[in-house]
Amino acid sequence: MSELLIIGCGGHGKVILDMAKKKSKWTTIQFLDDYHIGELINGIKVIGSIDMINSIDNYDYIIAVGDNKTRESIFNIAKNSNNTLVTIIDSSAIISDTVVIGKGTVVMPNSVISTNSIVNECCIINTGSIIEHDTNIGGFSHVSPGSVICGNTKIGKSVWLGANSTVINGVCVSSDIIVGAGSTVISNLRVKGTYVGSPVKKVK
Repeated sequence: MSELLIIGCGGHGKVILDMAKKKSKWTTIQFLDDYHIGELINGIKVIGSIDMINSIDNYDYIIAVGDNKTRESIFNIAKNSNNTLVTIIDSSAIISDTVVIGKGTVVMPNSVISTNSIVNECCIINTGSIIEHDTNIGGFSHVSPGSVICGNTKIGKSVWLGANSTVINGVCVSSDIIVGAGSTVISNLRVKGTYVGSPVKKVK
């Protein structure tokens, strides 16, 4: 058994803490966070700032920050440390044995990832989301609670799909796109920006 560092102690970090505790894999769990050093968060101590990851060795760690760009920035800070980035998957998630999941990704309770899909590094597959067959999700993306991605879909890097959004089958959503909560994507989205509505329209 080893020790786990959760980087980020906000709401997302507390959810990951609950998931990590259920696994009984780590002897010790602690937080790193720039703003709450020394505090106890749900009984777990914040032992230092984020850059402390580069001055310690032999820990497992997970980046528990919801914002895609911030999560990628922390990944770049930590990737050359002598620690191990882990993947955390809730026991209630349903995942095909043909699925590939990248390091640092978290798969939240009651999510479904179907056959031959790929989820790249440091993604968030949030509670109750569904990812259908042959889908590829780029690194540092966030699939929010209740979202549905239909089959043969390609999601770029650092995409944010809002809660209860839907992407129909065969669609491509390019990198750095935000899809608003409850929106429906029925055709390819190629231009970076924010899209809302059903079907979506670019608003920003």
